[in-house]
Amino acid sequence: MRHIETLSSKFIIGFILIIVIPVIIINSSLYYYLKEQYKIEYSDKTIKSMEYLSNAIESELKRLRLKTAMMVSDDKIIKLIDEWNAEKDIVLKRELEYELEKYISKRFDYLYEIDSAYFFMKDSGYYSYKEEGNINESKIRKEKWYLELTNKFQLKTIKNNDKNKFSIAAGISHLELNTLLNLPENLEMLLVNYKTYVFDGIHSELGDKYRGDVIIFDDYGNVMVSSKDSNLGKNINDFPDLKEVYLENKEPSDAYKIDNNTKVISYKTPQSGWLIVNITDYNIMMKEMEKNILLFNKIFGLMILLFMLFSIVFFNKIIRAIRRLMKRMKKAEKGYFVADEKLIGFGEIKELEIAFTEMINKIDDLMIERDKKEKERQEEEIRALQAQINPHFIYNTLNCIKLMAMMAHKENIENMVYAFMELLGGMFKDSKMMITVENEIEYTKHYIHIMQVRYADSFDVTWDIDNSILNCLTLKLMLQPIIENAITHGISHNEERGLITIKGYKNDDEIVFKVTDNGQGILPEKIKLLFMENDTGTEKKPKVGIYNVNKRIKLNFGEEYGIYVESELNKYTQVTVRVPIIEE
Repeated sequence: MRHIETLSSKFIIGFILIIVIPVIIINSSLYYYLKEQYKIEYSDKTIKSMEYLSNAIESELKRLRLKTAMMVSDDKIIKLIDEWNAEKDIVLKRELEYELEKYISKRFDYLYEIDSAYFFMKDSGYYSYKEEGNINESKIRKEKWYLELTNKFQLKTIKNNDKNKFSIAAGISHLELNTLLNLPENLEMLLVNYKTYVFDGIHSELGDKYRGDVIIFDDYGNVMVSSKDSNLGKNINDFPDLKEVYLENKEPSDAYKIDNNTKVISYKTPQSGWLIVNITDYNIMMKEMEKNILLFNKIFGLMILLFMLFSIVFFNKIIRAIRRLMKRMKKAEKGYFVADEKLIGFGEIKELEIAFTEMINKIDDLMIERDKKEKERQEEEIRALQAQINPHFIYNTLNCIKLMAMMAHKENIENMVYAFMELLGGMFKDSKMMITVENEIEYTKHYIHIMQVRYADSFDVTWDIDNSILNCLTLKLMLQPIIENAITHGISHNEERGLITIKGYKNDDEIVFKVTDNGQGILPEKIKLLFMENDTGTEKKPKVGIYNVNKRIKLNFGEEYGIYVESELNKYTQVTVRVPIIEE
């Protein structure tokens, strides 16, 4: 027995091949794609954030440099420093120191940002602001930055070994500034140590905008700001992996990998040369995305499971209905057309069951109608045979009349009898119901001759027959009843001479005959009566005219063929006959 796959198994296999496997492949591809895109997006976003951070650093450094420059150029500070340096009395010197400290604190240290400040004199000595202990003056004067700034009006950020301090030095050039300011001759250098909490505002932003570790190095390699407090106070030398970046980074921004999972993004501030470094572990960064993808996979798996359970229940109902329908089809195949089973399907399956029930009911009705038409056809043929009352006797009698007319030299009687004999010969000699169009036209012409004699030659007939249809088959004596109606009910009542036009031609796969007369026409309501059966009592009379011909055509060729009547009162009547093309 041939194995046939069930609908449910095909559905499950198709679902796995079309939905499950592609979704798994797409999900895996999407994961790796999103991972790479996330890295690129993170790098771009980090660099943009670093640009913002760089601007914040530059703004803060600019503010501190400006504050330092203002301290050097402040008239009152210059005056008090000059008086302090010249004063020999210790008490008065202390008073000047107090006044200086009070003024600097009020004018420049209202935010408590200054840890200490030193005003170095040209040869030796210095004034200190907020410094309780002594400093190694000689060592400071020998520092590279001190020597570089001497006799120059220039600001420079300098290295400070204290992790809580940030220093800016300001050189004083008497040649450059004496024209603008009245500087004391002995003032040579200002060193201001700022507290590193001035960068706390920048530090607070690191946790909100960055993932991973963020370290900001000054131009000496000292860690000024870090997302980890443990990095504060360290130098670039404490980070071997970053030292190369610090030394070789010439571009504003750069990115490279330390290993497969760690990426470093760096950005150098354009003016101060500070380096901002972001160190990111991708495994930690991707955890949130992986968590979301895992949640998506769980939801998708649950959806597949629920869908499979639904499919099992749903398909069981469908398959039961389909099997019941197949059982009914097999019964119909054996000729059992009675719909005696209850419909159990739903949706489209129920519509299919209803359609099948209607179909077998229609088939049953068509079979009954076919049997009925076949019976009517047989009865029609029997009635046609019954109408032939001893045709040979009639034919022989007419032949005798013809001979008598010939002997009496009555040519008109002879011609009429001849036409009638030919017409009867066509009816009786051949029992076939189908004849050629050429023979049908010949019989029709004999009939017309008889009617022209009868009506004293009061009408004319014109013919327009396509030669291509002469050898096609059609019903015997199909045109005669139509022409009879045209003569007796149409042109016979005319005062003017009557005219009948007969056309025959092909139209696609049909033969069309048109019989047109110039008679009195037919009322529209009477046209309908032409196609209605006319019964008298219980016994049917032999059919003639439009009804009989139309019925014969439909019985022999089908309902799509037949007669169409068109008429206009007192002008014309046109009868159109459509039959199929049947080659002889």
